[in-house]
Formats: sequence, structure tokens, C-alpha cells
Amino acid sequence: MDLREELVNLYPKLENYAFSQTRDRSAAEDCAMEAITKILSANPEFESQSHLTGYAITTVKRQIIDRSRVASRISGEEIPDVEDTSPSGSIMDVTRALEKLGGECQKILELFGTGHKYKEIGDKLNIAIGTVMSRMARCRSEFKDILEA
Repeated sequence: MDLREELVNLYPKLENYAFSQTRDRSAAEDCAMEAITKILSANPEFESQSHLTGYAITTVKRQIIDRSRVASRISGEEIPDVEDTSPSGSIMDVTRALEKLGGECQKILELFGTGHKYKEIGDKLNIAIGTVMSRMARCRSEFKDILEA
């Protein structure tokens, strides 16, 4: 399968991830398409599907951050910190909270956010499904605590 076909198959996961971060379907579609366009224009080589998926998700995340920065410049508002507990929240709050979680929780939540099932997450991380479920609960709790802090 060539890169274009793989990206077509990956698009729904990228869009779901972007939507989970932005809660705006139109922005999610735009971010996913912009990420795919960037990947195709760069024409990188990938050893496996998992490398492509990770690269694509990172590219989508960067698109979301870039859009947030542009929006804050246009509106003249500061990009809020995670400590800002305003009820509206922002994508930057979510991104910073994910970064504070650390590697394992960040990876589990990102995989779940992109539409992976518990079994798929377990397979990718080489851990049992029960372990994925317990870590997911712990990670969600930590994530919520960081956002509310």
C-alpha cells in the first residue's frame, strides 16, 4: 500500500483525534487534511504503519497548536496556561495537561483519542487489556486533576 492509500485509511483516526482536542468538527477536518497535505508534500519514508500513525498524529497536534496560536494573535488574547481554570478551557490547556502527564499516560490517552480500542492499545504497547483499562482510569483521573488544578 502506498503512502496516499495509508493516509486515506488513517484519515478517520486523525479527524477523531483532532475533534477530541478541539471539539469542533470543522476545525478537526481542516487540521486532519492540513496534516495529510504536509505529510504528502514532505514525502517521508516510514518503516511501518505505527510510525506513520505516530507521525501523523504529531502533525495533527502541531496543526492544532498552530491554529490556536494564530487565533490568539488575531484576537490579541494571551494563550492561557493550564493553571487557568476558566470554564471555557482551550486546546492549549489540553495540550499542556497531556504534556504534564508524561509518556505512558500521554501515549495511552492519545491512542484512545484517535479511536483505538483497549485491545489495540494493549497490542501496541505490549500490555494486557486489563492493565490498559486500569492505567486508562488512572491516567484520566490524573489528566482531570491537572486540568482542574
